Amino acid sequence: MEQEKIPFAIRLLRSFCPLHLLEEIEGDLIQKYEQDLKLYGERKAKRKLLWNVIRFFRLAILMRNKFTVYIKFMPMIKNYFLTAWRSFLKRKTVTLINIIGISFAISFLLLTCLFILDELSFDNFHHNKNFIYRVDFSVLRNGDPDLSERSTSLPLPFAHTLKAEVAGIEYVTRFDSRNNYLLINKDKYLEDVHYVDADFLKMFTLQLIEGARQSQLKNLTDIFISDEKAIKLFGKASVLGKRIDIDNTSYIVSGVFKKFPNNSSLNPEIIIRYENFPPFKKQHDDWNAYYSPVFVQLGKTTTRQSIEKASQLFCSKHIYNNSRAKNETSLVYTNLNNIHFDSEVPWLNVSNVKYSYILGGITFIVLFVACINYILLSLAGSVSRAKEIGVRKVIGASRSMIQFQFWGESLTIIAIALPISIVSLHLILPQFNALMHREIYLFQWSLFRWVSILGTVMITVGILAGAYPALVLSNFMPEKILKRNANGKFKAKFSGALIVFQFASCLTLLICSLIMFNQMRMVQTRDLGFNKEQVVLVDLSNNLGVSGKTILKNFRTELANQTGIMMISGISSDFGEIPGSSSRQDSTGKITTEYYCAVDYDFFELLKIPLVEGRYFSKEFPSDSLFHYIVNESFAKQTGGLPAVGKKIMFNPNSEVVGVVKDFNFQSLTQEIKPFAFQLGKHFNYGKILIKISPENIPSSIKKIEQCWNKVVGDGPVKYSFLDDQINEQYERYTQWIKVISISALLSIAVAGLGLLGIINLSVANRTKEIGIRKVLGATVFSLILLFSKQYIRLIVVAFILAIPVANYFSTAWLQDFIYKTTVGFGEFAVPFFITLFFALLVMWSSIIKKAKTNPVEAIRYE
Repeated sequence: MEQEKIPFAIRLLRSFCPLHLLEEIEGDLIQKYEQDLKLYGERKAKRKLLWNVIRFFRLAILMRNKFTVYIKFMPMIKNYFLTAWRSFLKRKTVTLINIIGISFAISFLLLTCLFILDELSFDNFHHNKNFIYRVDFSVLRNGDPDLSERSTSLPLPFAHTLKAEVAGIEYVTRFDSRNNYLLINKDKYLEDVHYVDADFLKMFTLQLIEGARQSQLKNLTDIFISDEKAIKLFGKASVLGKRIDIDNTSYIVSGVFKKFPNNSSLNPEIIIRYENFPPFKKQHDDWNAYYSPVFVQLGKTTTRQSIEKASQLFCSKHIYNNSRAKNETSLVYTNLNNIHFDSEVPWLNVSNVKYSYILGGITFIVLFVACINYILLSLAGSVSRAKEIGVRKVIGASRSMIQFQFWGESLTIIAIALPISIVSLHLILPQFNALMHREIYLFQWSLFRWVSILGTVMITVGILAGAYPALVLSNFMPEKILKRNANGKFKAKFSGALIVFQFASCLTLLICSLIMFNQMRMVQTRDLGFNKEQVVLVDLSNNLGVSGKTILKNFRTELANQTGIMMISGISSDFGEIPGSSSRQDSTGKITTEYYCAVDYDFFELLKIPLVEGRYFSKEFPSDSLFHYIVNESFAKQTGGLPAVGKKIMFNPNSEVVGVVKDFNFQSLTQEIKPFAFQLGKHFNYGKILIKISPENIPSSIKKIEQCWNKVVGDGPVKYSFLDDQINEQYERYTQWIKVISISALLSIAVAGLGLLGIINLSVANRTKEIGIRKVLGATVFSLILLFSKQYIRLIVVAFILAIPVANYFSTAWLQDFIYKTTVGFGEFAVPFFITLFFALLVMWSSIIKKAKTNPVEAIRYE
């Protein structure tokens, strides 16, 4: 067969078949191939030939090879390395571009590996992790899973009753926390104290430093602290037997444990028995007192499905009140391994697994763009290396040796880029940790894992980047190079497709970034239906037992006439939290849910929430404190529409609606506006005070609030925050990922621009004679720019067309998290396109102008 017509299957056979068997096997296969060619045609004949070759790829054939390193090849290999080094020195700019692009891509790849492995490692240190479950209370609205709500708050007697009545549960613990003041030798410390049951130590893995596990939390006055907290409180880790006073109760340190790692969904540092939990003393047997999450550990033979089925009978006995609730509510058991990725339920260190996929996809794009960049630059340099390849083949170099040369060069580039990427990663990590609120360290892996990962990265990226140049350039035929193509021209067949892929990827990232940015700008500037500016939220929790009502009353008295204090009100929970809800079924069978919250006088006036009908709460109407409600428009619409004043609230026949306010976003914009009813907090305690302050001299107003707290409560520093900051924190994780995607888009565009520069150089080099002739005939620099640019402008337009549906798909999927979405119009797609086009034209023109300004005589002489 002629060299150019040798099928791929035969070349594959020659790569592994021993020489002394090759002639006979190849002859038989070619004979069979020629027969199949007549019977089936070329396409099917080649498939059958490939299958026949694959059947010969077996150990008995491979082991009959003679694995001998011929000494005559060693000088050539040495020459390859010398040639590669000289090529690097000769093309310093190209080599530097390759090293920088690939080092950035590898840094991003390693950063992604660190992040994803950190995500997957959450809670892995617990020995019983596969058997520990968090019990969630799920409510299904109207049989629609999209309207289901899950809560981790369960009744106080739930845990031990569940363990006693449901078989298959070995251990159970409640888990809750409160901020408390710790008194140690007359020194006060405000710390987060966790309340757990004794089974907690049997379920979760704690590395004990002091104390015996069997004796921990036996007594109600035992306290268990982490080593870091012990050093903070006592100045040393050995504190067994020390005394700590909390809420006028003395506790004795009975154990010290190593602080939980950062990749933990639970972070207790001070642990005491749950019986000390403040609400427990009065409500320990109250099935309507929903407070703490509950964790259970199942037996090794018990499955989640069986325990959920058994729990339904348990709920029907203790929780369900009617047949409707039985069909709409259930218990869901979430395994400890899945808690970190369960973003539907508020929890510490919760993440969304889709962001790991997003980051992995972005990393692939950046890495692939960098590899394409290397390919394009390699092809651009093939013009000057074509004769070198031809000469090497003439003097005996095989195609595999030429491939080895190019792959060796790519691996050498990667080997140089690796240490640079590690240094870059070391510099990037602190900023990444600060942005994503993580504590990822460069050397948190073992040396073996690092060597394995870096070796895999080097080989994979080296083969990926060097594959196309090695396979294509090694296929040059020496007679074409040295005779018909003596000028070294080479046309990259897939260079256009590579450019389209590069810029389509970059445009997709840019469009998504702009849409996400516009969405967050809309969220931050959208009219929420109330005025959130200059509103201070004061947390009323304290260890002296001063009620929220008392604090609010005294705050009104003390700050009533203070300059800068404009208005004061209260709310039973944190702003945005839903304290209560109830459901009912109408005549059509549809189930509706209403939500309730207790507020104080002036709540709506302070937030400037407009009134639609009726009136606000007023002290002039004493009956307002007796089951009078102000509802929002959604509530009124759900209960029959306007007018709503005078209507009764479902669960209380003595209730009455006295006012309707416009709908406002009490929760984040990821939630739809719910039907809310607000009542005065006569029968509720307040959890927060809202204080409207003047925009002038805000520090002075804050100081007055602190002084008032010290006078009224006197329990340490006041805990406050601004309402607008609290609202913005709801969208913090979205803002984090917008920054990551935007930085990735800019990085990929920069690398793609370098690749475009390489392919432009290739095109200009192949058309040097044409440029010279055109200039001799009177062509201007501008006309040459237009001539060379229009081809690549077309490619970028094609990339833009391909990027539009992809970017639209991903951005639409991301926007599903929000009920209120920004309008995606022409600008979100046009702006990234023109930015990319401007950048590409800048790169192209800089290269073309340089070549177009050269003396045409030199160009023609070159030819």
